[in-house]
Amino acid sequence: APALASGDGPRAKDPTPTPGGAAAAFRALAATAGADRRALAAPAEAVHATAIPLHQITARTLVIAGDQDPLAARPQLLAAAIPGATVTVLPGDHLSVPASHPFAARLLAFLSD
Repeated sequence: APALASGDGPRAKDPTPTPGGAAAAFRALAATAGADRRALAAPAEAVHATAIPLHQITARTLVIAGDQDPLAARPQLLAAAIPGATVTVLPGDHLSVPASHPFAARLLAFLSD
């Protein structure tokens, strides 16, 4: 992932997030959470020789994303790749959505079905 190795990526020497771009948003999220940026970057930098076989998932799947979350781009495509998956886009970002009442309500409704 080239953006991760850029000056604004999670491996940048200066931990201060700079404005703009997905890499900067990732750094800001990691800084807010007090996360280890290098550990978070490692999976994103891994090279996958083959596609992830999402079409083989057989469990009921709910994809939830925030409409202002730059880290959850195109959740509809992810849901479409998983047989029978449903997608819900809620107002908010990567941190606010999981802490929201609509998230909890949607998750409970999904698990109750």
